[in-house]
Amino acid sequence: MGAREHRSVGSVGARLRAAALLGGLSLALVASTAAANGRFPRAQRLIRDQVNPDVMALYGTYGLLVTRDAGASWRHVCEAATGAYAGEDPLLEIMADEHIVLRNDTGLSRSDASLCSYDTVLGSSAAPLQDITRDSAGANAVLALSTALGDDGVFVSSLSASTDGGLTFAPLASVPTDILELGLTLDVAASQPNLIYLSGLDDQGRGKLARSTNRGQSCVGFEITGLGIAAPPYIAAVSAQDPDQVFVRTDEFSRAGFEGRETANDSLYFTPDGGQTWHLALNKRGKLYGFALSPDEQWVLAGFGDPVLPAIFVEPDELGLYRVALEDLVASPDDPPWERIYDRGVTCLRWTEQALFACVVQDESGFELGRAPDAGFSLADTAPFEGLLRLPEVRPLECPAESPGAACLTEEITGWLATCDVLRAQCSLDGGQGGSGGSGPSGQAGAGAGGTTSGSSGAPLDPSASAATGGASSTPSANGEASGDSSSAGSAQPGDGAGARSSSGSCSASAHPRRTAERQTSIWCSFFALLLVAARRRAFRRTIAPWLVALLALAAGSLSACSDESASSENNSSTGAVTGLGAQQSATESDCAGAGEAFELGMSKTTPSGAVTVAIVAANPAPPLTGSNSWTVELRTENDEPITGASVSFAGRMPLHRHGLNALPLIRELDGGRYEIQPIILYMPQLWELSVVVTRNDEPEDVTFDICVP
Repeated sequence: MGAREHRSVGSVGARLRAAALLGGLSLALVASTAAANGRFPRAQRLIRDQVNPDVMALYGTYGLLVTRDAGASWRHVCEAATGAYAGEDPLLEIMADEHIVLRNDTGLSRSDASLCSYDTVLGSSAAPLQDITRDSAGANAVLALSTALGDDGVFVSSLSASTDGGLTFAPLASVPTDILELGLTLDVAASQPNLIYLSGLDDQGRGKLARSTNRGQSCVGFEITGLGIAAPPYIAAVSAQDPDQVFVRTDEFSRAGFEGRETANDSLYFTPDGGQTWHLALNKRGKLYGFALSPDEQWVLAGFGDPVLPAIFVEPDELGLYRVALEDLVASPDDPPWERIYDRGVTCLRWTEQALFACVVQDESGFELGRAPDAGFSLADTAPFEGLLRLPEVRPLECPAESPGAACLTEEITGWLATCDVLRAQCSLDGGQGGSGGSGPSGQAGAGAGGTTSGSSGAPLDPSASAATGGASSTPSANGEASGDSSSAGSAQPGDGAGARSSSGSCSASAHPRRTAERQTSIWCSFFALLLVAARRRAFRRTIAPWLVALLALAAGSLSACSDESASSENNSSTGAVTGLGAQQSATESDCAGAGEAFELGMSKTTPSGAVTVAIVAANPAPPLTGSNSWTVELRTENDEPITGASVSFAGRMPLHRHGLNALPLIRELDGGRYEIQPIILYMPQLWELSVVVTRNDEPEDVTFDICVP
């Protein structure tokens, strides 16, 4: 039989049934920790209070940061308080009462007034949360989108509504499966509360936009030509002035990658008529992490960034901010006159009446979050943003002793002692020498964390609270000049702990200094992730059930985060040496030697029923190594006959860190019962549980190979 490629087999329902259950949201990342998640520190989502603009919250790979003084001081809230979240696209809103609602691996949680305690208010493993949005029906209203696997094996997407700031939710409507089987995002028209848009995939795997004019009681679906499983659609914005104008972004990769890597290939689509016609408005070889309309909707901004994953190539010359007048885009939607106005990576955008906010890269710009009056700058302006958040100046949130957040000061995995090194902030809670300083742009010294504190166990979330940083700080101000201050302790050296970027793509390097002397350990993390399908949640987290693998909804997912504490050489610990995160693995070796099964071609396992035997007949490389791998498996019946036309899916899990793969490999049926699975991205050296799930006659069975990846 000739080769035929499938991203599993059959309809989306069959594919996801064979693997399915959208698991606990993330791009999730289960044991992800702020400091131990191993990902390059990166801001992901910024929210500003609509009532009190001094209150802001930012979620990044390092956890939740909050400010109540317009960014003068920032406080870290660890996962001991918020709940673990390993996702690549956090959901986050600040309600009218200044309580925060956010997504974690359990579902949707709501904070108390102190932001130190969070209670789950919506979601479960059976009906994981996909998206939330502010609801224009009320000042404290919010809508939520969940997707559950029904008894008939078909996904059902449903809407829930809250009118009390996320304290309680009530069912609103279910989306017909022939319009959307797998809902990914939703949005509500600001001027028409009854007008709701949803994006996702239909039962044939096609990208769809669903439009409802009666709050979900009925809806019409429109296909977005060219979008589907490999390029799922995520709503970027709905115009407040003309709600027929909708922007959709993709999370897409090109298979013709640089040096064998996947190439980021995100696009922005535009419809002027509520989904009836679509136009490809912008495409760049980067990840479309930021999108914003100006408050008066005269301008459109798109921001492309780098996920800093060695398995992913981006084109540095295409990263940054792009601007176009909305009227020009409407007049020429297939070839709008975009202007590149900023040439560094952007990972989030927020444009309010007060300012334009952009998440950038600390090591490139000297700050993590920047602020500009508007987008009226160009490439000729070397420093259009004023630094608003510098990671080395972050301090832990002071929480009541009886609250879950109090554990953030001592918790070793997600707490401050683990996070401070990633932020290059002061680790000491009782004064004294802090962590090493971060680097600023062009080799300038970053903000060194050190000096003394007031002696409290944590810094209060208060405008008058000191950032408690010392050392030398040399970072660009709004006019492009370096500003700095000094203290008697904690001076930062130029380039200390700097991250390096290869000019040919996203091969980057970063260094994390040692934790405090008491811990005497170093955090290093390799993360190889190919995020094939996930803008809202860039790759699905999978958990292996007895017969069932949750591949998590092609867009919601589990970009995992791992930590591997190992003793670094004295040379590295004293100099802050940079560790490369490329195809070559770190000098630190896996600690799974002797565990798992001896890998050899031809190794096989039989499902519990005895009906299916799975043999690994080809592998590249063999045995598997960190990075991209491919397998060919052969399926045979109990009578030793080849199994053809089966629905095959694949999942992986690292039991030590309790999370799965970051990307869904493609599966191609060959002949003679053989199936090719690639790319299998094993981003860390460790013991992996790699499972092949075979579904015949709607009955899935799986086998698991325990493989130590060096």
